[in-house]
Amino acid sequence: MIGNLRFADFFTPGFDRPPQFSGGCVGATWGQICAELPSKATVTVWGDLAASEEGSTKENAFAVVVWDSPTRPKQSSVVQLGEIERLSWYEATWRWLTQLDVGLPTLTAMAIGLYGVIKRRREKAETERKEQRDREEAATGDARDRKERLDAEQREQHQQTWNLMLRQANRFSLRYYIPTANAIVTATVHLKGCRESVAATGGVSEDELLSALFDLVQLQWHRLQMKRKIGGYYFKSRTAEYVVEGLFQKHRSHFEVVAPHRFIVLIRFVKPLTRDYDVADFTARRASWDADQKQFFSHFKTWVSGAKCEKDLIVLGSMWKVLWYESNRPFLNWYQEQPPVVLTQEEEDEIAAVGEDGKSEDASMPARVAQYLREIKTGAPAKIQP
Repeated sequence: MIGNLRFADFFTPGFDRPPQFSGGCVGATWGQICAELPSKATVTVWGDLAASEEGSTKENAFAVVVWDSPTRPKQSSVVQLGEIERLSWYEATWRWLTQLDVGLPTLTAMAIGLYGVIKRRREKAETERKEQRDREEAATGDARDRKERLDAEQREQHQQTWNLMLRQANRFSLRYYIPTANAIVTATVHLKGCRESVAATGGVSEDELLSALFDLVQLQWHRLQMKRKIGGYYFKSRTAEYVVEGLFQKHRSHFEVVAPHRFIVLIRFVKPLTRDYDVADFTARRASWDADQKQFFSHFKTWVSGAKCEKDLIVLGSMWKVLWYESNRPFLNWYQEQPPVVLTQEEEDEIAAVGEDGKSEDASMPARVAQYLREIKTGAPAKIQP
Protein backbone atom coordinates (compact mmCIF):
# COMPACT_ATOMS: atom_id res chain seq x y z
CA MET A 1 0.00 0.00 0.00
CA ILE A 2 1.15 3.51 -0.80
CA GLY A 3 -0.12 6.86 0.38
CA ASN A 4 -0.19 10.50 -0.43
CA LEU A 5 -0.07 10.00 -4.23
CA ARG A 6 0.40 13.44 -5.80
CA PHE A 7 1.75 15.38 -8.80
CA ALA A 8 5.24 16.75 -8.43
CA ASP A 9 5.24 18.18 -11.98
CA PHE A 10 2.82 18.31 -14.92
CA PHE A 11 4.69 19.24 -18.12
CA THR A 12 2.40 20.19 -21.03
CA PRO A 13 4.32 22.77 -23.12
CA GLY A 14 2.05 25.17 -25.05
CA PHE A 15 -0.96 24.33 -22.90
CA ASP A 16 -2.27 25.62 -19.61
CA ARG A 17 -2.84 23.10 -16.88
CA PRO A 18 -6.56 22.80 -16.08
CA PRO A 19 -7.55 24.14 -12.65
CA GLN A 20 -9.04 20.77 -11.82
CA PHE A 21 -9.25 17.29 -13.25
CA SER A 22 -11.53 14.31 -13.09
CA GLY A 23 -10.84 10.86 -11.77
CA GLY A 24 -8.45 9.85 -8.99
CA CYS A 25 -9.71 9.09 -5.52
CA VAL A 26 -12.48 10.88 -3.70
CA GLY A 27 -11.56 14.53 -3.24
CA ALA A 28 -8.57 14.32 -5.62
CA THR A 29 -6.68 17.57 -6.27
CA TRP A 30 -3.40 18.54 -7.85
CA GLY A 31 -1.86 18.33 -4.39
CA GLN A 32 -3.16 14.84 -3.68
CA ILE A 33 -4.48 12.31 -6.15
CA CYS A 34 -5.11 9.62 -3.55
CA ALA A 35 -4.54 9.55 0.19
CA GLU A 36 -4.11 5.75 0.05
CA LEU A 37 -3.87 3.35 -2.84
CA PRO A 38 -3.89 -0.42 -2.22
CA SER A 39 -1.23 -2.67 -3.67
CA LYS A 40 -1.67 -3.50 -7.37
CA ALA A 41 -4.54 -0.97 -7.71
CA THR A 42 -4.72 1.58 -10.51
CA VAL A 43 -6.04 5.10 -10.71
CA THR A 44 -6.97 7.19 -13.75
CA VAL A 45 -7.24 10.94 -14.08
CA TRP A 46 -8.30 13.09 -17.05
CA GLY A 47 -8.97 16.70 -17.88
CA ASP A 48 -9.21 19.29 -20.66
CA LEU A 49 -6.15 21.30 -21.66
CA ALA A 50 -6.42 24.87 -22.99
CA ALA A 51 -3.90 26.06 -25.60
CA SER A 52 -1.80 28.96 -24.37
CA GLU A 53 -0.90 31.94 -26.54
CA GLU A 54 2.63 30.67 -27.15
CA GLY A 55 3.80 27.19 -27.89
CA SER A 56 5.07 24.79 -30.54
CA THR A 57 2.80 22.98 -32.90
CA LYS A 58 3.62 19.59 -31.36
CA GLU A 59 5.17 18.71 -27.97
CA ASN A 60 5.73 15.61 -25.80
CA ALA A 61 3.96 15.86 -22.46
CA PHE A 62 4.77 14.05 -19.19
CA ALA A 63 3.90 14.18 -15.52
CA VAL A 64 5.99 13.45 -12.41
CA VAL A 65 4.06 11.72 -9.61
CA VAL A 66 5.29 11.25 -6.05
CA TRP A 67 4.08 8.88 -3.31
CA ASP A 68 5.05 7.59 0.10
CA SER A 69 5.40 3.96 1.20
CA PRO A 70 5.81 2.61 4.72
CA THR A 71 9.52 1.90 4.14
CA ARG A 72 10.48 4.62 1.58
CA PRO A 73 8.89 8.09 1.55
CA LYS A 74 8.84 10.41 -1.44
CA GLN A 75 9.29 7.90 -4.19
CA SER A 76 8.71 9.34 -7.68
CA SER A 77 8.12 8.26 -11.26
CA VAL A 78 7.78 9.96 -14.68
CA VAL A 79 4.56 9.20 -16.59
CA GLN A 80 4.62 9.75 -20.37
CA LEU A 81 1.45 11.52 -21.49
CA GLY A 82 2.24 11.23 -25.20
CA GLU A 83 2.36 13.81 -27.97
CA ILE A 84 0.05 16.81 -27.85
CA GLU A 85 -0.73 19.07 -30.84
CA ARG A 86 -2.20 22.56 -31.17
CA LEU A 87 -5.13 22.54 -33.63
CA SER A 88 -7.62 25.16 -34.83
CA TRP A 89 -11.22 24.51 -34.00
CA TYR A 90 -12.06 23.31 -37.50
CA GLU A 91 -8.95 21.11 -37.66
CA ALA A 92 -9.83 19.62 -34.30
CA THR A 93 -13.41 19.10 -35.38
CA TRP A 94 -12.34 17.38 -38.58
CA ARG A 95 -9.78 15.23 -36.67
CA TRP A 96 -12.50 14.24 -34.25
CA LEU A 97 -15.00 13.49 -36.98
CA THR A 98 -12.53 11.24 -38.82
CA GLN A 99 -11.90 9.02 -35.81
CA LEU A 100 -13.17 5.56 -36.55
CA ASP A 101 -14.51 4.91 -33.08
CA VAL A 102 -16.14 8.28 -32.43
CA GLY A 103 -16.12 10.72 -35.35
CA LEU A 104 -17.30 8.54 -38.22
CA PRO A 105 -20.30 7.12 -36.36
CA THR A 106 -21.17 10.64 -35.25
CA LEU A 107 -20.64 12.03 -38.74
CA THR A 108 -22.73 9.22 -40.19
CA ALA A 109 -25.48 9.90 -37.68
CA MET A 110 -25.32 13.62 -38.47
CA ALA A 111 -25.46 12.92 -42.21
CA ILE A 112 -28.40 10.58 -41.74
CA GLY A 113 -30.09 13.14 -39.52
CA LEU A 114 -29.42 15.95 -42.01
CA TYR A 115 -30.72 13.81 -44.86
CA GLY A 116 -33.79 13.04 -42.79
CA VAL A 117 -34.37 16.74 -42.12
CA ILE A 118 -33.89 17.62 -45.80
CA LYS A 119 -36.13 14.75 -46.85
CA ARG A 120 -38.85 15.77 -44.41
CA ARG A 121 -38.63 19.38 -45.54
CA ARG A 122 -38.75 18.33 -49.16
CA GLU A 123 -41.70 16.05 -48.53
CA LYS A 124 -43.43 18.84 -46.58
CA ALA A 125 -42.74 21.34 -49.37
CA GLU A 126 -44.02 18.87 -51.98
CA THR A 127 -47.11 18.21 -49.87
CA GLU A 128 -47.72 21.94 -49.52
CA ARG A 129 -47.22 22.45 -53.28
CA LYS A 130 -49.63 19.64 -54.03
CA GLU A 131 -52.18 21.06 -51.60
CA GLN A 132 -51.68 24.49 -53.17
CA ARG A 133 -52.15 23.03 -56.67
CA ASP A 134 -55.24 21.21 -55.47
CA ARG A 135 -56.60 24.45 -53.99
CA GLU A 136 -55.76 26.38 -57.15
CA GLU A 137 -57.30 23.70 -59.35
CA ALA A 138 -60.36 23.65 -57.16
CA ALA A 139 -60.54 27.45 -57.23
CA THR A 140 -59.97 27.46 -61.00
CA GLY A 141 -62.59 24.78 -61.43
CA ASP A 142 -65.04 26.73 -59.27
CA ALA A 143 -64.25 29.93 -61.16
CA ARG A 144 -64.63 28.13 -64.49
CA ASP A 145 -67.93 26.63 -63.36
CA ARG A 146 -69.13 30.02 -62.17
CA LYS A 147 -68.05 31.63 -65.43
CA GLU A 148 -69.74 28.93 -67.47
CA ARG A 149 -72.93 29.30 -65.44
CA LEU A 150 -72.77 33.08 -65.76
CA ASP A 151 -72.11 32.83 -69.51
CA ALA A 152 -74.99 30.40 -69.89
CA GLU A 153 -77.28 32.71 -67.91
CA GLN A 154 -76.18 35.69 -69.99
CA ARG A 155 -76.73 33.77 -73.22
CA GLU A 156 -80.14 32.69 -72.01
CA GLN A 157 -81.01 36.24 -70.98
CA HIS A 158 -79.67 37.56 -74.28
CA GLN A 159 -81.69 34.99 -76.21
CA GLN A 160 -84.86 35.78 -74.27
CA THR A 161 -84.33 39.51 -74.80
CA TRP A 162 -83.70 38.99 -78.50
CA ASN A 163 -86.77 36.79 -78.82
CA LEU A 164 -88.84 39.52 -77.19
CA MET A 165 -87.27 42.29 -79.25
CA LEU A 166 -87.20 40.41 -82.55
CA ARG A 167 -90.87 40.96 -83.29
CA GLN A 168 -90.62 44.60 -82.23
CA ALA A 169 -87.45 45.15 -84.27
CA ASN A 170 -89.09 43.58 -87.30
CA ARG A 171 -92.19 45.76 -86.88
CA PHE A 172 -90.13 48.94 -86.42
CA SER A 173 -88.01 48.11 -89.46
CA LEU A 174 -91.00 47.54 -91.72
CA ARG A 175 -92.95 50.52 -90.45
CA TYR A 176 -90.28 53.18 -89.93
CA TYR A 177 -86.68 52.36 -90.85
CA ILE A 178 -87.18 50.83 -94.29
CA PRO A 179 -89.68 53.51 -95.43
CA THR A 180 -87.23 56.17 -94.23
CA ALA A 181 -84.43 54.52 -96.19
CA ASN A 182 -86.67 54.33 -99.28
CA ALA A 183 -87.47 58.03 -98.98
CA ILE A 184 -83.75 58.83 -98.77
CA VAL A 185 -82.93 56.67 -101.81
CA THR A 186 -85.60 58.32 -103.97
CA ALA A 187 -84.56 61.75 -102.69
CA THR A 188 -80.94 61.18 -103.72
CA VAL A 189 -82.07 59.91 -107.14
CA HIS A 190 -84.21 62.99 -107.76
CA LEU A 191 -81.61 65.42 -106.38
CA LYS A 192 -78.90 63.93 -108.58
CA GLY A 193 -81.31 64.13 -111.54
CA CYS A 194 -81.93 67.82 -110.85
CA ARG A 195 -78.20 68.53 -110.59
CA GLU A 196 -77.50 66.65 -113.83
CA SER A 197 -80.19 68.66 -115.61
CA VAL A 198 -78.70 71.91 -114.35
CA ALA A 199 -75.24 70.82 -115.45
CA ALA A 200 -76.48 69.71 -118.89
CA THR A 201 -79.01 72.41 -119.82
CA GLY A 202 -78.57 75.10 -117.18
CA GLY A 203 -82.09 74.52 -115.84
CA VAL A 204 -84.39 71.93 -114.32
CA SER A 205 -88.12 71.27 -114.64
CA GLU A 206 -90.59 72.12 -111.91
CA ASP A 207 -91.76 68.49 -111.75
CA GLU A 208 -88.21 67.28 -111.00
CA LEU A 209 -87.80 69.88 -108.29
CA LEU A 210 -91.20 69.07 -106.74
CA SER A 211 -90.37 65.35 -106.72
CA ALA A 212 -87.03 65.99 -104.99
CA LEU A 213 -88.60 68.31 -102.41
CA PHE A 214 -91.44 65.84 -101.77
CA ASP A 215 -88.91 63.05 -101.01
CA LEU A 216 -87.10 65.24 -98.47
CA VAL A 217 -90.43 66.26 -96.91
CA GLN A 218 -91.45 62.58 -96.78
CA LEU A 219 -88.14 61.78 -95.05
CA GLN A 220 -88.98 64.33 -92.36
CA TRP A 221 -92.53 62.92 -92.04
CA HIS A 222 -91.25 59.34 -91.48
CA ARG A 223 -88.84 60.59 -88.84
CA LEU A 224 -91.55 62.55 -87.02
CA GLN A 225 -93.86 59.52 -87.11
CA MET A 226 -91.10 57.36 -85.61
CA LYS A 227 -90.36 59.95 -82.90
CA ARG A 228 -94.03 60.25 -81.98
CA LYS A 229 -94.79 56.54 -81.95
CA ILE A 230 -91.64 54.84 -80.59
CA GLY A 231 -89.41 57.73 -79.48
CA GLY A 232 -86.34 57.01 -81.59
CA TYR A 233 -84.20 54.34 -83.19
CA TYR A 234 -84.05 50.84 -81.70
CA PHE A 235 -81.23 49.01 -83.44
CA LYS A 236 -79.24 46.06 -82.15
CA SER A 237 -76.22 48.38 -82.15
CA ARG A 238 -76.30 51.47 -79.96
CA THR A 239 -73.44 52.87 -82.01
CA ALA A 240 -75.61 52.57 -85.12
CA GLU A 241 -78.35 54.57 -83.38
CA TYR A 242 -75.83 57.30 -82.62
CA VAL A 243 -74.48 57.27 -86.19
CA VAL A 244 -77.91 57.56 -87.85
CA GLU A 245 -78.97 60.36 -85.51
CA GLY A 246 -75.70 62.18 -86.15
CA LEU A 247 -76.10 61.84 -89.92
CA PHE A 248 -79.66 63.13 -89.77
CA GLN A 249 -78.53 66.23 -87.89
CA LYS A 250 -75.86 66.80 -90.57
CA HIS A 251 -78.63 66.52 -93.20
CA ARG A 252 -80.70 69.15 -91.39
CA SER A 253 -77.69 71.45 -91.37
CA HIS A 254 -76.94 70.98 -95.09
CA PHE A 255 -80.64 71.27 -95.97
CA GLU A 256 -80.70 74.52 -93.99
CA VAL A 257 -83.68 73.71 -91.79
CA VAL A 258 -81.92 74.13 -88.44
CA ALA A 259 -83.17 77.68 -87.94
CA PRO A 260 -86.59 77.67 -86.20
CA HIS A 261 -88.32 79.69 -88.93
CA ARG A 262 -87.09 77.38 -91.71
CA PHE A 263 -88.09 74.31 -89.69
CA ILE A 264 -91.60 75.64 -89.07
CA VAL A 265 -92.08 76.17 -92.81
CA LEU A 266 -90.83 72.62 -93.49
CA ILE A 267 -93.39 71.26 -91.00
CA ARG A 268 -96.14 73.01 -92.99
CA PHE A 269 -95.16 70.85 -95.95
CA VAL A 270 -95.08 67.78 -93.70
CA LYS A 271 -98.38 68.29 -91.92
CA PRO A 272 -100.82 67.03 -94.63
CA LEU A 273 -98.81 63.84 -95.38
CA THR A 274 -100.16 60.35 -94.72
CA ARG A 275 -98.84 56.95 -95.73
CA ASP A 276 -100.91 57.10 -98.90
CA TYR A 277 -99.84 60.64 -99.72
CA ASP A 278 -97.82 60.77 -102.95
CA VAL A 279 -96.04 63.32 -105.13
CA ALA A 280 -99.24 64.02 -107.10
CA ASP A 281 -101.01 65.04 -103.88
CA PHE A 282 -97.99 67.14 -102.94
CA THR A 283 -98.03 68.92 -106.33
CA ALA A 284 -101.80 69.46 -106.19
CA ARG A 285 -101.48 71.29 -102.84
CA ARG A 286 -98.98 73.71 -104.34
CA ALA A 287 -101.79 76.13 -105.13
CA SER A 288 -102.53 76.47 -101.38
CA TRP A 289 -98.97 77.23 -100.31
CA ASP A 290 -98.51 80.40 -98.31
CA ALA A 291 -95.84 83.00 -98.99
CA ASP A 292 -93.30 81.29 -96.69
CA GLN A 293 -93.74 77.96 -98.45
CA LYS A 294 -93.33 79.60 -101.84
CA GLN A 295 -90.17 81.32 -100.62
CA PHE A 296 -88.92 77.97 -99.26
CA PHE A 297 -89.45 76.32 -102.67
CA SER A 298 -87.75 79.25 -104.43
CA HIS A 299 -84.73 78.86 -102.16
CA PHE A 300 -84.79 75.09 -102.75
CA LYS A 301 -84.37 75.66 -106.50
CA THR A 302 -81.05 77.42 -105.95
CA TRP A 303 -80.01 75.05 -103.15
CA VAL A 304 -80.23 72.00 -105.44
CA SER A 305 -77.34 73.16 -107.62
CA GLY A 306 -75.20 74.41 -104.73
CA ALA A 307 -72.36 72.95 -102.64
CA LYS A 308 -74.58 72.21 -99.63
CA CYS A 309 -76.78 69.93 -101.70
CA GLU A 310 -73.66 68.13 -102.91
CA LYS A 311 -72.54 67.57 -99.30
CA ASP A 312 -76.03 66.51 -98.29
CA LEU A 313 -76.07 63.81 -100.97
CA ILE A 314 -73.01 62.22 -99.32
CA VAL A 315 -74.67 62.38 -95.89
CA LEU A 316 -77.94 60.95 -97.21
CA GLY A 317 -76.08 58.15 -99.00
CA SER A 318 -74.33 57.19 -95.76
CA MET A 319 -77.58 57.35 -93.81
CA TRP A 320 -79.69 55.10 -96.01
CA LYS A 321 -76.93 52.46 -96.20
CA VAL A 322 -76.66 52.26 -92.41
CA LEU A 323 -80.48 52.16 -92.15
CA TRP A 324 -80.64 49.28 -94.63
CA TYR A 325 -77.96 47.34 -92.76
CA GLU A 326 -79.65 47.76 -89.38
CA SER A 327 -83.13 47.12 -90.81
CA ASN A 328 -81.99 43.74 -92.07
CA ARG A 329 -80.34 42.56 -88.83
CA PRO A 330 -83.56 40.83 -87.69
CA PHE A 331 -83.52 38.81 -90.91
CA LEU A 332 -79.99 37.45 -90.45
CA ASN A 333 -81.23 34.06 -89.24
CA TRP A 334 -83.73 34.01 -92.10
CA TYR A 335 -81.36 34.85 -94.93
CA GLN A 336 -78.30 33.28 -93.24
CA GLU A 337 -76.26 36.28 -94.37
CA GLN A 338 -75.79 39.98 -93.78
CA PRO A 339 -74.43 41.61 -96.95
CA PRO A 340 -71.69 44.17 -96.21
CA VAL A 341 -72.26 47.89 -96.70
CA VAL A 342 -70.40 49.33 -99.68
CA LEU A 343 -69.40 52.89 -98.83
CA THR A 344 -67.60 55.49 -100.87
CA GLN A 345 -64.61 57.07 -99.18
CA GLU A 346 -66.59 60.29 -98.72
CA GLU A 347 -69.46 58.40 -97.07
CA GLU A 348 -67.08 56.54 -94.79
CA ASP A 349 -65.47 59.85 -93.81
CA GLU A 350 -68.88 61.31 -92.95
CA ILE A 351 -69.66 58.38 -90.62
CA ALA A 352 -66.22 58.60 -88.99
CA ALA A 353 -66.77 62.34 -88.48
CA VAL A 354 -69.91 61.55 -86.45
CA GLY A 355 -67.69 59.61 -84.04
CA GLU A 356 -65.22 62.49 -83.79
CA ASP A 357 -68.06 64.94 -83.14
CA GLY A 358 -69.28 62.75 -80.28
CA LYS A 359 -66.01 62.42 -78.37
CA SER A 360 -66.78 65.53 -76.29
CA GLU A 361 -69.65 63.58 -74.71
CA ASP A 362 -68.13 60.09 -74.93
CA ALA A 363 -64.37 59.75 -75.39
CA SER A 364 -64.81 56.19 -76.70
CA MET A 365 -67.13 57.23 -79.53
CA PRO A 366 -64.46 57.60 -82.28
CA ALA A 367 -63.17 54.08 -81.56
CA ARG A 368 -66.71 52.67 -81.35
CA VAL A 369 -67.66 54.20 -84.69
CA ALA A 370 -64.41 52.95 -86.27
CA GLN A 371 -65.20 49.44 -85.01
CA TYR A 372 -68.76 49.75 -86.32
CA LEU A 373 -67.46 50.75 -89.75
CA ARG A 374 -65.24 47.65 -89.86
CA GLU A 375 -68.23 45.52 -88.90
CA ILE A 376 -70.70 46.78 -91.50
CA LYS A 377 -68.07 46.74 -94.25
CA THR A 378 -67.49 43.06 -93.48
CA GLY A 379 -71.04 41.89 -92.89
CA ALA A 380 -71.91 38.24 -92.31
CA PRO A 381 -71.03 35.97 -95.27
CA ALA A 382 -73.69 33.61 -96.52
CA LYS A 383 -73.51 30.12 -95.01
CA ILE A 384 -72.96 27.31 -97.46
CA GLN A 385 -76.05 25.14 -97.46
CA PRO A 386 -75.55 21.34 -97.57
